[in-house]
Amino acid sequence: MLNLFIGVGRLTKDPELRKTGSDVSVTTISIAFDNANTNEDGERGTTFLDAIAFKEKAESIVKNLHKGSKVAVQGVLNQRDFLRQDGSKGRVYEILLDKCEFLDPKPVEEVQEELAKPEPKFDPMTGKPLKPAKK
Repeated sequence: MLNLFIGVGRLTKDPELRKTGSDVSVTTISIAFDNANTNEDGERGTTFLDAIAFKEKAESIVKNLHKGSKVAVQGVLNQRDFLRQDGSKGRVYEILLDKCEFLDPKPVEEVQEELAKPEPKFDPMTGKPLKPAKK
């Protein structure tokens, strides 16, 4: 059996970083996914799922994403049962992230910084980077 979730959507709120009791970084992001099918009026519905990331992935998400950011995510769909205060049972579905690709274009300032960096030179025969000449 295979449990694999892949989807493209947009964040519904800014991600926040928090730490577990053992000092591991974690964030939960809420993502809106457009449904493939349309209703009788020709409108697409939306599915909202939370996705959980840990460690460096969580830190990168908090640093680079914000409400409205477009992302492609891949992970395992997890079902978690819980007990409400009134004694009734509840169930939550969430994605445990393996990958999260940032799909929004980079800001102009970042692109300009990258273009200003000198390109490394490569040996045409080996494809390996050339070492800078000694002065």
